[in-house]
Amino acid sequence: MKKNNFYLRVKTSVRSSLLWVLMVVAIIWVFSISMNNYTNAKDSTEENAKMTMKNRAEQCAEVVNHIFNKKIETLQFLTTLPEINQMDQEKQKEYILDKTERLGFESIFIVDSEGNGYYFDEGKVRDQSKERFFEDIMASDLYITSPFYRANEKKSITTICVPIYNGETKVGVICGVVDLSDLYMAVQDIEGKYDVMVLDTTGTYVASSDMMLVNQQKKYFNVYKDEKKMLNFIKKAIESEETTVGETSVKGEKLFAATADIDYCHWKVCMTVSSEEVMGDIQNIMKTQLISIGLMLFILICIAIMYKNMLAREKDAFIDPLSGTANRASCSFALQNMDENKGESAMLVTLSIDDFMNINETHGMSEGDKVIKAFGNILEKSFGKYGFVGRISEEGFISILTGGVEQSYYAALSEMNDMIDKFNSHENAFKLSVIHGNAVRYPSAGEGTGKTSSELLEEAGQSMNVMKSRLSN
Repeated sequence: MKKNNFYLRVKTSVRSSLLWVLMVVAIIWVFSISMNNYTNAKDSTEENAKMTMKNRAEQCAEVVNHIFNKKIETLQFLTTLPEINQMDQEKQKEYILDKTERLGFESIFIVDSEGNGYYFDEGKVRDQSKERFFEDIMASDLYITSPFYRANEKKSITTICVPIYNGETKVGVICGVVDLSDLYMAVQDIEGKYDVMVLDTTGTYVASSDMMLVNQQKKYFNVYKDEKKMLNFIKKAIESEETTVGETSVKGEKLFAATADIDYCHWKVCMTVSSEEVMGDIQNIMKTQLISIGLMLFILICIAIMYKNMLAREKDAFIDPLSGTANRASCSFALQNMDENKGESAMLVTLSIDDFMNINETHGMSEGDKVIKAFGNILEKSFGKYGFVGRISEEGFISILTGGVEQSYYAALSEMNDMIDKFNSHENAFKLSVIHGNAVRYPSAGEGTGKTSSELLEEAGQSMNVMKSRLSN
């Protein structure tokens, strides 16, 4: 009979302990894998979001560029016409007034090389030779002014200026006033929950998802005066002609942001989107994983509680509550197991507390209980290390050893005696004395071969009586 007999089944076996360890490791492993997958998915989603933001900002900039390109191409075509490049104001007036609206401009005016501005729709000529505007348009091959807000019409306009050449000589500039409503619509038509704004080089809103910012001619550094991260992001973006993308925040909300440069005028398209909007799905996945892991932990705890209760019930059924060793029922199973395994070496050891009845009568049953408890603890720490121990009667105990029985027996006996001596060295109401005997069964031919548990009990009892008689004398 091996050590993992019935009594040991009421304890948490190595196999059970390993199972619990593996279950905990599995949960930790699942949690680690989930967190790793979440981190990778989160990083990938963020990168995709930034790339999408970059692409959308560039697309929006291209839409605005396309709007300007059409107007620029129209003005450049007009400069090739004799009615325009010969700088005859009467011919220019006649041609322009007839076609301004059809060409998609609010108005068209011409500035000659002397700085005279011919505003045909107003019938006025203005001397602009000393204005910065005149210097800028004459120094540039293409010039787009900052937007101007017409409060009475509640709309913004900008002016596109293209040079007029007669041969190799720059003789003037043709200027087309453009309503920026097409730009507004391009911004507002952007799909998705993006906030979009177009800023000029001074930081003024040219277009926005919130048109009040345009109507009030707000500047970004006033709108975001309390948002340091947003201010820094836009400031760096305006200073660069490159597409920028990154993370920022407004009122504590994390945002993904991107800017793209508009050709000719270096206005900026700036798009933002809430991180929660982009990361919502991945966050939901993580929440689901955490809930699943939480449920696994809950189930594990429930199983642990049930297992603990099962062990407690088994302990109540098979453990002697006073001595802490196996009870009589468990001893019966252990002895039966011996009979079913006659092919292995086994030693049956019987042990009894000497003069136990006298302890009860002299010191009382409470002291008797203490000695039973003390001896049961000693047996568990000595013979219990090598095999089975149990209480078979009021003061009687047995131990069953298997395998190398002699070696185990003498080691256990030595340890037991040392612990009894240590116990007796303390000031107790009584001295603990134990008598014992043993009987051996061998698996092959020889003395004791094939003995039953009853025969071994009888033989061990006789051995114990011999020891008792010797001590009495």
